[in-house]
Amino acid sequence: MEGVGELRRWSPGEGLGQAARRYGSSGVPVLPCHHPAIILGPGRLRGLACSCGAAACQAPAEHPVPARWVEEATSDPGRIAAWWRQQPGYNVGLLTGGAFEVLDVPARLGEAALRRCGIRKLAGPVARTGNGRYHFNVTAIGMTNGFVPSQPGAGRSGVFWHGEGGWVIAPPSRHVSGEACRWLQTLDAPLPTAHLVLRELLDARDGLAHDAALGAAAAGERAAGDPAGPSRSLSWPLAR
Repeated sequence: MEGVGELRRWSPGEGLGQAARRYGSSGVPVLPCHHPAIILGPGRLRGLACSCGAAACQAPAEHPVPARWVEEATSDPGRIAAWWRQQPGYNVGLLTGGAFEVLDVPARLGEAALRRCGIRKLAGPVARTGNGRYHFNVTAIGMTNGFVPSQPGAGRSGVFWHGEGGWVIAPPSRHVSGEACRWLQTLDAPLPTAHLVLRELLDARDGLAHDAALGAAAAGERAAGDPAGPSRSLSWPLAR
C-alpha cells in the first residue's frame, strides 16, 4: 500500500456518529469499526482499502477498532460521542447476544429467505450489508458464534450465526466496494423467533438447490437431444 488517506465524506448527511448514538440510546451496545480508506498512488487515487492498514485484511472495513471490543462495546452516549469525534468515518458495529442475535446470510439465499419470511409474517429487522450479505435479526437464544453446521461450503459462503459475544456491522456503515449497509426492514420491527427464521432459511436453501438441480437436468436433456448441435453450427459454413 503506497499510502492510505481518509475518506471523510461519502455523501451528504451520512450520519455514522448519529446512527451510533441512536443505537446506543435504544440500549444496544455499540463499537467503532474500521472504515474504507483511500489508497493513494503517485498523484492519483488507486482505490479503497481497510483503514487498519493491513494489506491482507480478511474483513476490510468490517472489523472492530478496539482489541478488547467485547469489553469496550457500550451504550453510553458520552463514550460513543467521543469515538466518533475522534474519527467521524468509523463504521458502526453492534454487539450481539443478550438483546438479539443475527443470522448472516449470502445474498441469493438471503433474498429467497426474506420472501419466505414475509409470506409467513416473520419479517423482523433485516439489513443488507455493503458486500451484499443479509443480516436477519432474531431473538437471542444464547448461541455461540459460528457457521450453521448444516450449511455446505466453507468460509463466507455459508450462514453465520452471530450470537453471544459476537458483533455485526450496522447501517449506514460503508464497505470497501463503496456500497453502504442499509436496513431493508428497520430495527424497530419486532424480533422474530430465531428457530422459525432458521427453518425458513434452510427451506429456502433446499428450494434453491432443487431449482438448480432441475435446471441442470433440463440443460442435460437439451444437450442429449441435440448432440451434434454445436459441431453442426461450426461446420455449416464449410458444408454449404
